[in-house]
Amino acid sequence: MQTEFNRKKLRAIREENNLTQEELAELSDISDRHLRKLETASTNPSADVLCRISYVLDVSMDELMTIHSE
Repeated sequence: MQTEFNRKKLRAIREENNLTQEELAELSDISDRHLRKLETASTNPSADVLCRISYVLDVSMDELMTIHSE
């Protein structure tokens, strides 16, 4: 099995919580530029960043991941 960060899910959950990228970035203590890159497939989050984002969004870290069977 392979796991990968699900950018579309991050955006969907952020929007469900009525948060802008800037608001989520501030609450997660990351730059809004970094969050934009996370949502546009330019970069992957570290475990620390993923943990902070999932905490702010009140979801588990695995909810922001996708599992692929090989």
